[in-house]
Amino acid sequence: MANNKQQDPSTGFSEKGIPESGRDYRDRDSQVIAVWSAAMHRISLQVRNCQNLYAFKQKQTLPLQFTMYSVLRSKGCQAAGVVDTEDTDNYVQAAYVAHRTPGILSIKRKHQLIDAKRLCSEEISQSIISVHVISGCDHNSGFFGASKLMIVGRLAKSKEAQKLLLSCGAQLPCPPNVISDLEKFVIRFVYGDSNSVTLGIARANKWRGQRKKNTMRLIPDADSLHHHLLRTNYLAYLLTNFHLQSHPSPISHGWHLVNGLCLPVRSTQPPLPLSMAKPNTEVNCEESSSDEDSASDSASSYSDSFIDSESSSDSDV
Repeated sequence: MANNKQQDPSTGFSEKGIPESGRDYRDRDSQVIAVWSAAMHRISLQVRNCQNLYAFKQKQTLPLQFTMYSVLRSKGCQAAGVVDTEDTDNYVQAAYVAHRTPGILSIKRKHQLIDAKRLCSEEISQSIISVHVISGCDHNSGFFGASKLMIVGRLAKSKEAQKLLLSCGAQLPCPPNVISDLEKFVIRFVYGDSNSVTLGIARANKWRGQRKKNTMRLIPDADSLHHHLLRTNYLAYLLTNFHLQSHPSPISHGWHLVNGLCLPVRSTQPPLPLSMAKPNTEVNCEESSSDEDSASDSASSYSDSFIDSESSSDSDV
């Protein structure tokens, strides 16, 4: 039952009880989720007989343990749960799940067990997944030069920031008002610009304010940020709806298929406007030929005047 290579939903469950305070945790087998209870053997048999647990169709590499955890809770399991992981994505989701499911959910960190409810307040837990996903996670990129710790700190101090993230992940596909709220969050609380109204103005102000110009520290353009926010809403939807046993396709939610691979959409617009990227060669040729003609005419007139002056000086002599 502890062999993680088997495709068994009960993989990683432990039959041990919760360790006493200060006792070293030495179980190396439970790497997915461990439910700590003296009656774990009986519960694990019930899990094996539950056919619904074998019907997971999650194609993404998102954490599956919280879906399993929600199923156990829905079946009346009251044992304490311990998530044995060192992944930040799992920590964030555990903080969200702990405030929305009954029972005790803890995180194993080295030899300690941490109550997931104490990772953040219930108020912050409403937007903790959204702020984590938008600022960079395993499946979404972050913003260059913007610290996640700084962004979370601004979120904790601002009611406005928390309100802007409340609707993120509420539904698919992502509605325009959610994109608008997320854009405002990026401008004000990721890049700290409280005066700019649009991305264009924010980018221009950021550029003017730089003493040493650096395009890498600019706010993303509207097109590339739009796809980033689509991915943010999709991932927030999956992580907040942890009870789902089947996930919607990520295609058209910030990802696309390229040669059979699901890759993030970086941008759909060219780096330069088409009028600049593909100039009118005929007009340029006409302009260049007219410039050459005028230059040759001026050169010939100059040479003629020079010759005339030379000839007049010779006649005077």
